[in-house]
Amino acid sequence: MPLLVLEGMDGAGKSGCVPVLRACLEARGEQVVCLREPGGTVFGEKLRTVLIDPASGALNAWTEACLFTAARSELVQTVIRPALARGETVLLDRWWYSTLAYQGYAGGADVEALRAMNLAATGALLPDRVLLFDLNPQTALGRIQRQHDRMEAKGVAFLQAVRDGYLREAARDPARFRVLDATLPPALLARAAVQAVL
Repeated sequence: MPLLVLEGMDGAGKSGCVPVLRACLEARGEQVVCLREPGGTVFGEKLRTVLIDPASGALNAWTEACLFTAARSELVQTVIRPALARGETVLLDRWWYSTLAYQGYAGGADVEALRAMNLAATGALLPDRVLLFDLNPQTALGRIQRQHDRMEAKGVAFLQAVRDGYLREAARDPARFRVLDATLPPALLARAAVQAVL
């Protein structure tokens, strides 16, 4: 069964599309496991708290990347691969493309070294489809109603580099990626996401 990944900045509408995608897939008779990164395991949720908390301070890009990748490796080995082996569909909010975009393209860590590290940490597990929710950072930040987390607090220029990095990854692998216009109204965006998956 497939591994389906949703990527993009916070505020782009990924989380709002998850229940729609899940319902659509379940209506087709699929068993669906919904996960987020970092998270999905006790270890991953604890790391998530540290990584997004502004009180954690200014971690360097490689420190962040190693922590995200450690959580990802644990999630793959203990949750994702067993689910796929049972024939379930995994719907995952973020994958290592986020590490490439945030810590690589925007943060300055070597992108190809990050790619190699993540391929090794996940056993070269690749998603069957990546939905990239594309939105300019000013609009994305304006949609966020809570206090900005550590990544969002890095500002518009940083997030523009994140966006550019995502688009470069999508251009690098057009057979796997579908770029969605996240300025669409929520119902139309959800419809586009379903069409991209089916």
